[in-house]
Amino acid sequence: MRPDYEHALHLWLLNRGLLVTPFHNMMLTAPMLPRAAIDALCHEIGAFIDAT
Repeated sequence: MRPDYEHALHLWLLNRGLLVTPFHNMMLTAPMLPRAAIDALCHEIGAFIDAT
């Protein structure tokens, strides 16, 4: 529950071409989302964590 980090993460992802919408501290994805998109999202979240 860190709004400042949540906002920074959203900007981090947006600057890398990944648009996510906040939904009660969850990220929802469509079941037909390609594996490569999930991998990219996971990679960038990890990169954000490493950078903070």
